[in-house]
Amino acid sequence: MRNLLLTLTLCVFSFTALFAQDSIVAKFVARSHSFRGEVFFSSNSGTKWSAVNTGLPANCSFLACAISGTRLLAGTDVGGIFLSTDNGISWDAASPGLTSTEILAFAASGTNLFAGTNGDGIFRSTDSGVHWSAGSTGLTAPYVRAFSVIGTILFAGTAGFGGGVFLSSDSGANWSSASSGLMSTNVYSLAASGTNLFAGTFGAGVFLSTDNGTSWTDASTGLTNRYVNALAANGTNLYAGTNGGGVFLSTNSGANWTSINDGIINNGFNKITVFALAFAGSNLFAGTGEAGVFRSTNNGTSWTTAIPGLTNTNVNALAASGINLLAGTDQGVTLPYRLFIPDNYSPLNKYPIVLTLHGAGDGGTDNLSQIANSRIATSWAVPVNQAKYPCFIVSPQAPPNRLWEESDIAATVFDLLDSLARAYAIDTNRLYVTGFSIGGVGSWYLITRFPDRFAAAIPMSGGWDPATVLPTTHTPVWDFQGSLDLATLPYARNMIDALKAIGRLVVYTQCHNRDCAGISDSTVAMYVMSHANLIYSEYQLEGHGPWDVA
Repeated sequence: MRNLLLTLTLCVFSFTALFAQDSIVAKFVARSHSFRGEVFFSSNSGTKWSAVNTGLPANCSFLACAISGTRLLAGTDVGGIFLSTDNGISWDAASPGLTSTEILAFAASGTNLFAGTNGDGIFRSTDSGVHWSAGSTGLTAPYVRAFSVIGTILFAGTAGFGGGVFLSSDSGANWSSASSGLMSTNVYSLAASGTNLFAGTFGAGVFLSTDNGTSWTDASTGLTNRYVNALAANGTNLYAGTNGGGVFLSTNSGANWTSINDGIINNGFNKITVFALAFAGSNLFAGTGEAGVFRSTNNGTSWTTAIPGLTNTNVNALAASGINLLAGTDQGVTLPYRLFIPDNYSPLNKYPIVLTLHGAGDGGTDNLSQIANSRIATSWAVPVNQAKYPCFIVSPQAPPNRLWEESDIAATVFDLLDSLARAYAIDTNRLYVTGFSIGGVGSWYLITRFPDRFAAAIPMSGGWDPATVLPTTHTPVWDFQGSLDLATLPYARNMIDALKAIGRLVVYTQCHNRDCAGISDSTVAMYVMSHANLIYSEYQLEGHGPWDVA
């Protein structure tokens, strides 16, 4: 049944005009969906993760996490701090004394725990995180994003006006600036290696201090991306996680850096955003904003995904202790959506589901234009088509000026699909995607990024990066383009050419190398019935569709 989408395409556009668009739109139920930020725990070095959310709020992102002995800490963007004493099986609010609910960093020093907040400075707990008290005396920047410890000295990395690095030698009671020579006030990460202290800045790279912050020198040679979100040290190796540049390694205290992204892949790109780095035993882990967690067993020489059970792949924070790992993830966006439920739906049967992605002009919040302004969604709901091919249709609406390939949008779409599969008798092996314009781009993005999730796709007036097609070797695709659509035509052609280059057989129903004579509908049908799984239709004298193409 993987070719159902291709078969249905032969007739889907033919009948839409026979029915009033308004009457079909009325059959789509208006709803809204967002997914929660979650916390995940692994007790086996990332081999498998489990969501551990009992007692945690559903309407927040988790920006920081920590493992302190037998206690787990999770810091949120709106709900303060939560504490677990049973490996995340249950959580309790642990915010007494906090005046800020946005927690950016944790640290342990001696018997004290410290929390860095977004706007209210530093808080200290002397009872393992149950109660907190302000501890920001001398701190001139209240946005605290990172901590590190050398001996009995605690360092804090801050951001904004008056920011930089601060140190405390009295367990956080008092702080003093330690930023001489530091060429940025936005310190997003800190790491210590012996007596060396490293500061990762957002825009100016990495700096080194060998005298407890009394002075700093630039340590960024070879660091081609100087937006450093995370630092981790292990022996003589120093690692930097960057904003859009993946991971870098220095083996000589920051004197030189090299990119180490072999295996860190997101949609074919190995230059992605790394928000967190952590060592669990001898394994190095990288938490990314797009593709979950990656693990290296050879000091970053190569990486493999470590995401079984990690259903939210937007990872903000990692913490490790031995082989135990804790990951904090981001909350998704809110997507209005319309849902068509098949007539005579019965939970005793299994139904396919078609995901439709609208074009650029139909984003917003009205939860209507994505189905009212074109037939991308409603064509599938035409009664004659539903009689032959009953299926669910889901049509989310992206926020204004947002794109389907943005990580939080894509993650919310998948969470929506998963929630529908839990609520209805949907066959998850028959998930189809189609879209127009930015929805065509989104269709290509989703099948290249998550090829095993989709039975087939119909992109229209959109393309993507041809370097990403390898995972789609077995995904049926019927791509539609207008020959006058010069904005997207080259991208679509490049995708088809790239698929040919990896051995896919293409059926050209219209233009091919300037030959636009076309083939008959019966010939197209013959190819479909013989399970052709890559079809390209480029319509002469047509622009940026969609079109009625029967």
